[in-house]
Amino acid sequence: MANKFGKFLFLSMATAATAAGVYYYLQKKKAAEVNGSSACDDEDEDFDDFSDDLDDEEPPSKRSYVSLNLNKAESFASGALHKAKEVITDSYHQVKDTVKAVAESAVNGTKEFVDLTKHAAAEAADEAEDTMEEVKGEAAEAFEDLKDTAETVKAEAGDAVVKGAVKVEEFFNEEDKSSRRE
Repeated sequence: MANKFGKFLFLSMATAATAAGVYYYLQKKKAAEVNGSSACDDEDEDFDDFSDDLDDEEPPSKRSYVSLNLNKAESFASGALHKAKEVITDSYHQVKDTVKAVAESAVNGTKEFVDLTKHAAAEAADEAEDTMEEVKGEAAEAFEDLKDTAETVKAEAGDAVVKGAVKVEEFFNEEDKSSRRE
């Protein structure tokens, strides 16, 4: 049953498409007879001849290229690094203060564990200081690496702009030579 319905639906769609095509063709033919023009005349109007525009062109002016603002990127990275350094320093001081407060409360609360608490607090403070120094060193190294990368990109971008300008100039010189030959 579904197979017969599918065939019927396909046949109906094909018939409708054919009828629409015939209707469109007859309408266009009727419109052409009324206007006194053929279908070919309408198609010729769609094509423009741009060959006339090439003769009266002005010589190309010098282009200006968008410069890359690597200083802005470097300052942004530097600012982010300084903010990260501030956050780490603040965290370090908070941990150090917390360890000192715990150590002081342990000293005041019980005398038995004073030596162990002081020792643990001192170790935690030393470990926090060591970690802070490591983070500062790594942050400084990362900043230097970022700075070196920015300088390298800046130099390569300058070289690329110069090479691009030379290629554009060569292109226009070749174009001038070929137009003179003709």
